[in-house]
Amino acid sequence: MKTRMIALFLTLAMIVSLAPAVVADDTIPRPTVEEILNEYHQKAFEAEAVGETSAATYSPRSGSPEKTLEQETVDNLNAAGYEAYNVTSENYKSLEAQLQTDFGDMGLDPNGSYIITISGESSPYAQTTSGMSTRGRVPVPIPDGSSFTYTYNGTEYVMRYIIVTATDNTNLAKATPVNLLDEYGPDDLMNDLNIPITILSSLGALPYTGTIYSLLSAILPSTPSSQHSVLMYTGGTNWTITYTQIYNYQSKTWNWCASKEYTLSNYFINYTYYNSYNNQYVQDSVNGTLGKTYSALYNDSETLKARAALAYENGTYWIDDIEFVNYKFGNKTVITHYRWDEYSGYEPA
Repeated sequence: MKTRMIALFLTLAMIVSLAPAVVADDTIPRPTVEEILNEYHQKAFEAEAVGETSAATYSPRSGSPEKTLEQETVDNLNAAGYEAYNVTSENYKSLEAQLQTDFGDMGLDPNGSYIITISGESSPYAQTTSGMSTRGRVPVPIPDGSSFTYTYNGTEYVMRYIIVTATDNTNLAKATPVNLLDEYGPDDLMNDLNIPITILSSLGALPYTGTIYSLLSAILPSTPSSQHSVLMYTGGTNWTITYTQIYNYQSKTWNWCASKEYTLSNYFINYTYYNSYNNQYVQDSVNGTLGKTYSALYNDSETLKARAALAYENGTYWIDDIEFVNYKFGNKTVITHYRWDEYSGYEPA
């Protein structure tokens, strides 16, 4: 009996000693999907800006033991409690069937590569109450947290969000290089670097204030040379789309009915110039984020859900979009990136 009591006491002591550590882990804030994707975009943009080729998604058949950036990002999303996938040409059809949706309907190219994250709201799916229309009721189990119910005009719908970001597709991610010395001429640019920079979208200008000099100051030599130099500025824009889908009881598929989005604008500057002291060309680089633009109703979830339900009833869709992003130096637009059209696949040159 005494031996049992001692063992019980030791067990309780161990539990008590471990309890604070468990509580501490629970207090660590979970990163948002946007934060994880932003980190991915920054790393991917830096790799693209220096000319690296985006690696294809790792497959066991390739024999490579290393994970790609896309795989690491999906792992990070899943580890944070989200449901995430890397859609590629190899698994495009199988994931469509598994997730009961039409990727092509959302403009996803079968030959592209995407990270998609499926999520719901704070409350998991619950059965509808009696006396309420069940047009959107799902007849099969759905993972907790990946769907939710919404009532519009007395009808209850089952909805979920699919967040789509590109890993290899020019529709959702675009980077354009510009040689500023060709645009302005070496004398004008090198003598007056205080040209203001403006990032302008279809919804207005970003609250960014800066000049070319503010971006270049970290890499310009003490005596910059305008002769035989290349000052390459790359502007990168990526669209991250959140589609609201509604479950169709008759077809047993998820239909996208509304969407919202944000764009992230990055820059990468590569300055190549002749260094007379070393009698050779040298190269310096700098990169960073210029800011984000959110679509008009991005944070108005109630309006978006209502419009999704209305679109579902009318067999259509509603898009809260950002049509284009301009990069302006002074009064001159040097780069323009356009949004694509999901249905036509149209992409301006």
